[in-house]
Amino acid sequence: MKHLRLLWILFLAGISFLSSCNEEEDIPVDNTRTLLTNGTAKVWKISARKFNGVDDCIGACELKYSKWRFSDNNQLKLSTYTCLAEPCEDGLSMISQDADTFTWALNGKQLTLGGFFNVTIVSISETELKLRTDIGGFIQDETFIAVADDPFPTRTQFIAGTNSKVWKYEKRIVNGVEVPLSACLLATRFTNFANGNLTTTYTNGCLTNTTGTWRFEDAESTYVSAREGGPTIHFNIWEISHERLVISYIDGMGNQVVLYQVPAES
Repeated sequence: MKHLRLLWILFLAGISFLSSCNEEEDIPVDNTRTLLTNGTAKVWKISARKFNGVDDCIGACELKYSKWRFSDNNQLKLSTYTCLAEPCEDGLSMISQDADTFTWALNGKQLTLGGFFNVTIVSISETELKLRTDIGGFIQDETFIAVADDPFPTRTQFIAGTNSKVWKYEKRIVNGVEVPLSACLLATRFTNFANGNLTTTYTNGCLTNTTGTWRFEDAESTYVSAREGGPTIHFNIWEISHERLVISYIDGMGNQVVLYQVPAES
């Protein structure tokens, strides 16, 4: 399974292309475009995936945030997300997608993405889209469901909301072992502002509050935190969503530290 997924990553900048495992059905060509775009734009969200007929595990985060928007002007827009692959894979394994835009073209049941990548529309209705991709005999079948055409959130919106967002620690793992949070860590609150400012406060007064800045680097795969009087730390992003932020770094003693954060009250 893992090797097949890597094949998909080689196509169109790491984006998985989706399909279905049912027998191909005849589709009225003149109606397919309307069903795909609803005449203007329509958003489809992943709901199931098979590889060579075997059900694939899709994590809850990916199920929620992996979306495609087909527009009638032949533009395909992908959502942005970075999700841990749990519970589908052990350890810190993540799947990521950027807000790329591609062209799409339709020829009967053949859907061409980005001008060269072909998938087959197996079936389509007002509420469900099934696609099939065949790469060298590896068959990927996936099912999408139609959802509301809401704006796709950016990673900045995930981490900082519209103006700001407050996070607290959920757990801390050092070299693969969960380490209990101290009273001071439990009291720590990080506020990320959309303008790049950062404040760190402590609800029990265990330390002095600080200010600083945050930013993304490396195509938004790294979260950089710079607090006054402290070091600038580059964190690898494992998950970033409305519900959770998971980041890791190597500390001064060579330990891998993974920090799990969840939204907190302001």
